[in-house]
Amino acid sequence: MAPSSRNCFRQLFMTNYSSRRDDGGSEQEAKSDERLVQPGNRFDLFIMRFSLLLLASTLTASVVSAQKYVFAHVVMGNTAHHTTDDWATDIKTAQAAGIDAFTLNIATGDSNIPTQVENAFSAATNLGSSFKLFFSFDYLGGSGPWPATGSSSVASYLNKYGVSSAYFKYNGQIFVSTFEGVNNAGDWTPSGPIRSAVQSTAGSIYFVPDYTSLGPDGFSAQLNNVQGGFSWDMWPAGPVNMTTVNDLAWKNTLGSKAYMMGVSPWFFHSDANPIAWMWRGDNLWSERWQQVLEVQPQFVEIVTWNDWGESSYIAPLLHDEEVPANSLKYVKNMPHSNLLTLLPYYISQYKGIKSNATTDSMQYWYRTSPAAAGLTGGVLGNNPNQGQIEYSPNTLCEDKVFFTALLQSAADVHVQIGESSVTSYSGKAGLNSWSHGFSGQTGNVTFSIVRNSQTVKSESGTEITAESSVVGGLTNFNVWVGGF
Repeated sequence: MAPSSRNCFRQLFMTNYSSRRDDGGSEQEAKSDERLVQPGNRFDLFIMRFSLLLLASTLTASVVSAQKYVFAHVVMGNTAHHTTDDWATDIKTAQAAGIDAFTLNIATGDSNIPTQVENAFSAATNLGSSFKLFFSFDYLGGSGPWPATGSSSVASYLNKYGVSSAYFKYNGQIFVSTFEGVNNAGDWTPSGPIRSAVQSTAGSIYFVPDYTSLGPDGFSAQLNNVQGGFSWDMWPAGPVNMTTVNDLAWKNTLGSKAYMMGVSPWFFHSDANPIAWMWRGDNLWSERWQQVLEVQPQFVEIVTWNDWGESSYIAPLLHDEEVPANSLKYVKNMPHSNLLTLLPYYISQYKGIKSNATTDSMQYWYRTSPAAAGLTGGVLGNNPNQGQIEYSPNTLCEDKVFFTALLQSAADVHVQIGESSVTSYSGKAGLNSWSHGFSGQTGNVTFSIVRNSQTVKSESGTEITAESSVVGGLTNFNVWVGGF
């Protein structure tokens, strides 16, 4: 990962976990998105942050419930070219969207990580805001599992940064997560080497690992060693929509302990090392936030902030050099940062803050050509290395435009693709989500909010083409996101 020695950090997960489902029935169609921010354009980044703050200010809040938190997963192996100023930009952008902290995913053996961890904490400390950072130790990536103690170990990182004012603490304890690590679970027991080495310096640990490979039943044996659990199961495995079946199973296993629920907008692992695969995205982003309201976890982790190679990013791209070389052709000019613009609304709802929109806004997202418009280039639907049923990627994703309108009062939303006829959708005050098929239609996609026969707002998204624009005629299974 650009240029980290870590391999794709989901390749091995869930090899023993059979609870991914192919029977998760279809639920509601599509929901959220953003507005175009060209990669690396600092002025546009400023405008985006201003827009986020403006949206946040239009949400009238009341009745705050018990504190909950939303984090964004940062792949530190993808930050090699970040300066302290870049980190400050990322932090301000995330905080404006309502995110509380970055989860810093770190793996062993990457010489850039110590520098970038220091840069991130320096930026957060200098800003002096309520935005925090914490570690997720990646046991599958890099050069091998994390040592518990010694130099460049779990304990050394926690002792150095756990005392920082920028480190996220929950109930007075330093918050820590993992990406897998079940074979090293003994390091984290109450009397194990990590807690023993950290207690006198950084204090006690609030441990919420991702041991998804154990499944909910297998995780029950770890309950005395953890304060909560995180499930990496946040994408559907097949041509179906995501359900909350596994979330509820994890929450039931955890009982009174905290559940951290994953929310992801997309998944297309475009770097064929060793294989390229995708899971259905489509309406996942908007649908998953509605599922958060149903499940009511204590924590939510957005996966990811910056995984360009797996197309799950929601951040603006600051440096092309941080994208895996084989993935850049799929990521360039495919922004996702408009996914941030409705986050203040989603997060306020999750945190129990009653919010009413006082302006009209939209998000829309879609692939820019039909799934069958180009060559698959070896991309698989699902990952057979994880014991999943293999599909053609063309059967997993739907050739549709997905869009969400946050309306201050009832209005119609019009969609037009190229010169095709206009289709009207009736929306109510609040959040509305739809999808619109684009099979056989090409051209720019125009979205309009119409109230009392008057167009309130209207903008056009990027063009849908009959053939793929990727070099070599390969289908781009990544998504373009826009909004206003």
